[in-house]
Amino acid sequence: MNSSVGLGVEAPRKRKPYASVWDAIAETPQEAENLRLRSEPMDKITALIAQNNWKQAEAASPCGVMRSRSTDLLRGRISRFSLDALVNIAAALGGAFMSNWSWLSKSGNRAWPRCD
Repeated sequence: MNSSVGLGVEAPRKRKPYASVWDAIAETPQEAENLRLRSEPMDKITALIAQNNWKQAEAASPCGVMRSRSTDLLRGRISRFSLDALVNIAAALGGAFMSNWSWLSKSGNRAWPRCD
């Protein structure tokens, strides 16, 4: 006999499936998309730093940031960087951030909407 029946023990709730970790932690779909877009250059920049075996202090100069900012970057503190700042860091490292952005409406249409 199940001793937890009738004792006020709730059955485990099913978790909502998320498309990405960003959807799980963001409060809005717009915030999730912004986090996803910022994660792409952040991942590339940290990979380049690791590839060059730069320590935090060594990474600051080529990235064009203070040491504390390179620490934030290497620790993945995405909330501390705007997309603009990450693009500027990539440019300082001699690269360019390229994303394969495309428009996909809720109806599945890939055409960009008219903004007349």
